[in-house]
Amino acid sequence: MNHIIEQIADYIENRLTPEVHREVEMHLDKCGECAAALAFAMKLREEALAQGLAHIRPDRIVALSADRHAATPAEAAHLAACESCRGEMEWAGSGTAEDAATEDADEDSRRRTTPSFARRWWPAGAVALAAVVATLIFLPRGPRDAGDLSGRLRIEPLPVNISRGAVEPGTFEAARLRALELYRDGNYTNARRAFDEALVLAPGDAEMLLYLGSAELIQGNPAGAALHLAEGARRAEEPPLREELLWQLAHAHLAAGKTGDATSALEQVVALEGRHADEARGLLAEIRK
Repeated sequence: MNHIIEQIADYIENRLTPEVHREVEMHLDKCGECAAALAFAMKLREEALAQGLAHIRPDRIVALSADRHAATPAEAAHLAACESCRGEMEWAGSGTAEDAATEDADEDSRRRTTPSFARRWWPAGAVALAAVVATLIFLPRGPRDAGDLSGRLRIEPLPVNISRGAVEPGTFEAARLRALELYRDGNYTNARRAFDEALVLAPGDAEMLLYLGSAELIQGNPAGAALHLAEGARRAEEPPLREELLWQLAHAHLAAGKTGDATSALEQVVALEGRHADEARGLLAEIRK
């Protein structure tokens, strides 16, 4: 039986087409392993919401704006602490986010802290981690497959440097700054749309492809991330930018379980002898054991 581990992130985030959604649900009814992986990923998602490490999905924002009492305890705790989600909920329409953040929200879940290694792994979306960990636990594939290297993956946001100055509306620079600001603030769903808009104005811009790929990876879509990162790596002219694209590409391939493709990307990182070269050598050594 083929498993659907790589589709769990998209299933949780409601990014599947209706037809694929039904197929996934039919598989979950029959496959105990994938059902357990989904439950594990959902638990991680709920914990990330309560701890402020993920944001509420746009479709849930709309639903909660219409029925504030439908918030789960984790969503209520998150809304009480997250100004961004409260603002989106107010914008969505009915009711206020403060009402949804009920007073009986679990205070302990609000205040829990996360170990340092988990904070490093969970930027603003826990689903990427959930998919990787679920793959490791439920679908072991071989002695040195990508699952064995999950502890070395660093799925985390990239640093963003935004220079201020006069920017003419409607230009690529205006679109670029807006996209980077959304990415910096952890609003990866809207950032992805903004990067797409910037790329319409400057097709193939390697920097935009880097951040778009990173946003896809953070949100648990390593296959989509790999497409953008690979294109960026082909187009990048500056070695440091190309190295970062290849480094992120290697992580996308590892997250998707494609060790061979990851090896190729890591070899190119080593050849560039940049800041990731030593780490790439270490990962290659582990893959080849």
